Amino acid sequence: MDYCLEIMKIIEGGMKRDQEKVKNYSKLLTEKLRKDGNDKLAKRIERILHDPKIPTVSVSSLQNLSKVPFDQESRLSIADTIYPNQIDTEVILSEENKNIISKFINYIVNSDKILAAGLDIPNSLLLYGPPGCGKTEIAKFVAKNIDLPIVIARLDALVSSYLGSTAKNIRHLFDYVKTNPCVLFLDEFDAIAKMRDDSHELGELKRVVNSLLQNIDTLGTGTILIAATNHEQLLDPAVWRRFIYKVKIDKPTVFMRHLLVEKFIDGRGNLSKKDMAIIAEATEGLSGAEIEQICKEAIRDSIIHEEQLSFKTISQKLLEQLSMLNEVPVQNKKYFANYFKTLKPDFFSYAAIGRILGVSKTTVCRYLRKEGKEE
Repeated sequence: MDYCLEIMKIIEGGMKRDQEKVKNYSKLLTEKLRKDGNDKLAKRIERILHDPKIPTVSVSSLQNLSKVPFDQESRLSIADTIYPNQIDTEVILSEENKNIISKFINYIVNSDKILAAGLDIPNSLLLYGPPGCGKTEIAKFVAKNIDLPIVIARLDALVSSYLGSTAKNIRHLFDYVKTNPCVLFLDEFDAIAKMRDDSHELGELKRVVNSLLQNIDTLGTGTILIAATNHEQLLDPAVWRRFIYKVKIDKPTVFMRHLLVEKFIDGRGNLSKKDMAIIAEATEGLSGAEIEQICKEAIRDSIIHEEQLSFKTISQKLLEQLSMLNEVPVQNKKYFANYFKTLKPDFFSYAAIGRILGVSKTTVCRYLRKEGKEE
């Protein structure tokens, strides 16, 4: 049965007298029926949903139920919702991670077949690794590919300074997503899922983690849970066990960096294959977000100066980024000559280093001779 999940959720909502759940999953069912060409049955379900003779909750109640809950103290919404038609993202992953994410999506897309066979759907994914490597984009990519809205928790509103309010906000958020088919994304997950034996934390944190665990355990198959953290070592072991898939998203490889640069410059300029190879190698150790910043700043500068995007402009922005990360003046070309030669000696010839720094091979040779690193 292709609509097993939706039918089960509608029955569940009816048994619990949860009319919002019945309504939301009925709408999802009509969308699926239309995609499969069964417009007649979709219309029949819609007529039932809009039949004024069928008793239902008031219009104002329905509107309140459909709204994302908010923190009582700050009055801020505790989550933001992005719909599939608003998501336009392409992710670049290692081959191993690409296979895992594809498998995760495939299981969800084929959830009807899995449920019909009496098996559970693996609906939880934990993404961890250094910042700026695309964890949020992966969550959006999953939501887009399974055609569900993504509900992104807002930590500034979710975490409250008032005793007991954070646990209450977590419960309200989970109650909301249980009645609305979606992907729930918890970014900076360690803020609410820290180890409960941390001596520096108060009892409130333990209550928050316990609340989180209880809510994860009651989450049905209709909601996909994705969490992300830059500090996986801080997570409570019990939280780790709640996630079926755990994927490390690391800094991009040279092959991935090449694809990222191609993606971000988007056909601008006239960079040669050799130029692209140099940029890909020179961005070793940088995150995808840092590479994006380099490319976009270079594009902005070329627009302002009414010039074609060039290798020189990208190189300048790369040096500025490295200057900030290494706390070295961008004018210190001797340092950067040594930096690139140490980074990958076999690749970075005097000519390649000179291209990045905008100096001659002879000058690069002089810089490196003083450091005892001749070609």
